[in-house]
Amino acid sequence: MPRYIFGGTANYGQVAGILMLDSTIPRLPGDPGHAETFDFPVRYAVIRDFPFERFYFPLLFPRWEPAVINILRIIFTQKGEAK
Repeated sequence: MPRYIFGGTANYGQVAGILMLDSTIPRLPGDPGHAETFDFPVRYAVIRDFPFERFYFPLLFPRWEPAVINILRIIFTQKGEAK
């Protein structure tokens, strides 16, 4: 049970946020894109119309920065390694 109650979001109870590209590949348990991978609640944010090939180009960060700031706690790579 949380010790503090606060407002400002539409949903609550997530321990971590996961930022996803809008790909449609299958996500099996063990993949960060599959909610049952984690033993705790997670929140997903999706970056629309952003191809994976451009993901590592630093000048494009402002396009997805707002989504990152809203959910950032843990960063995972495609292989699920915590950073």
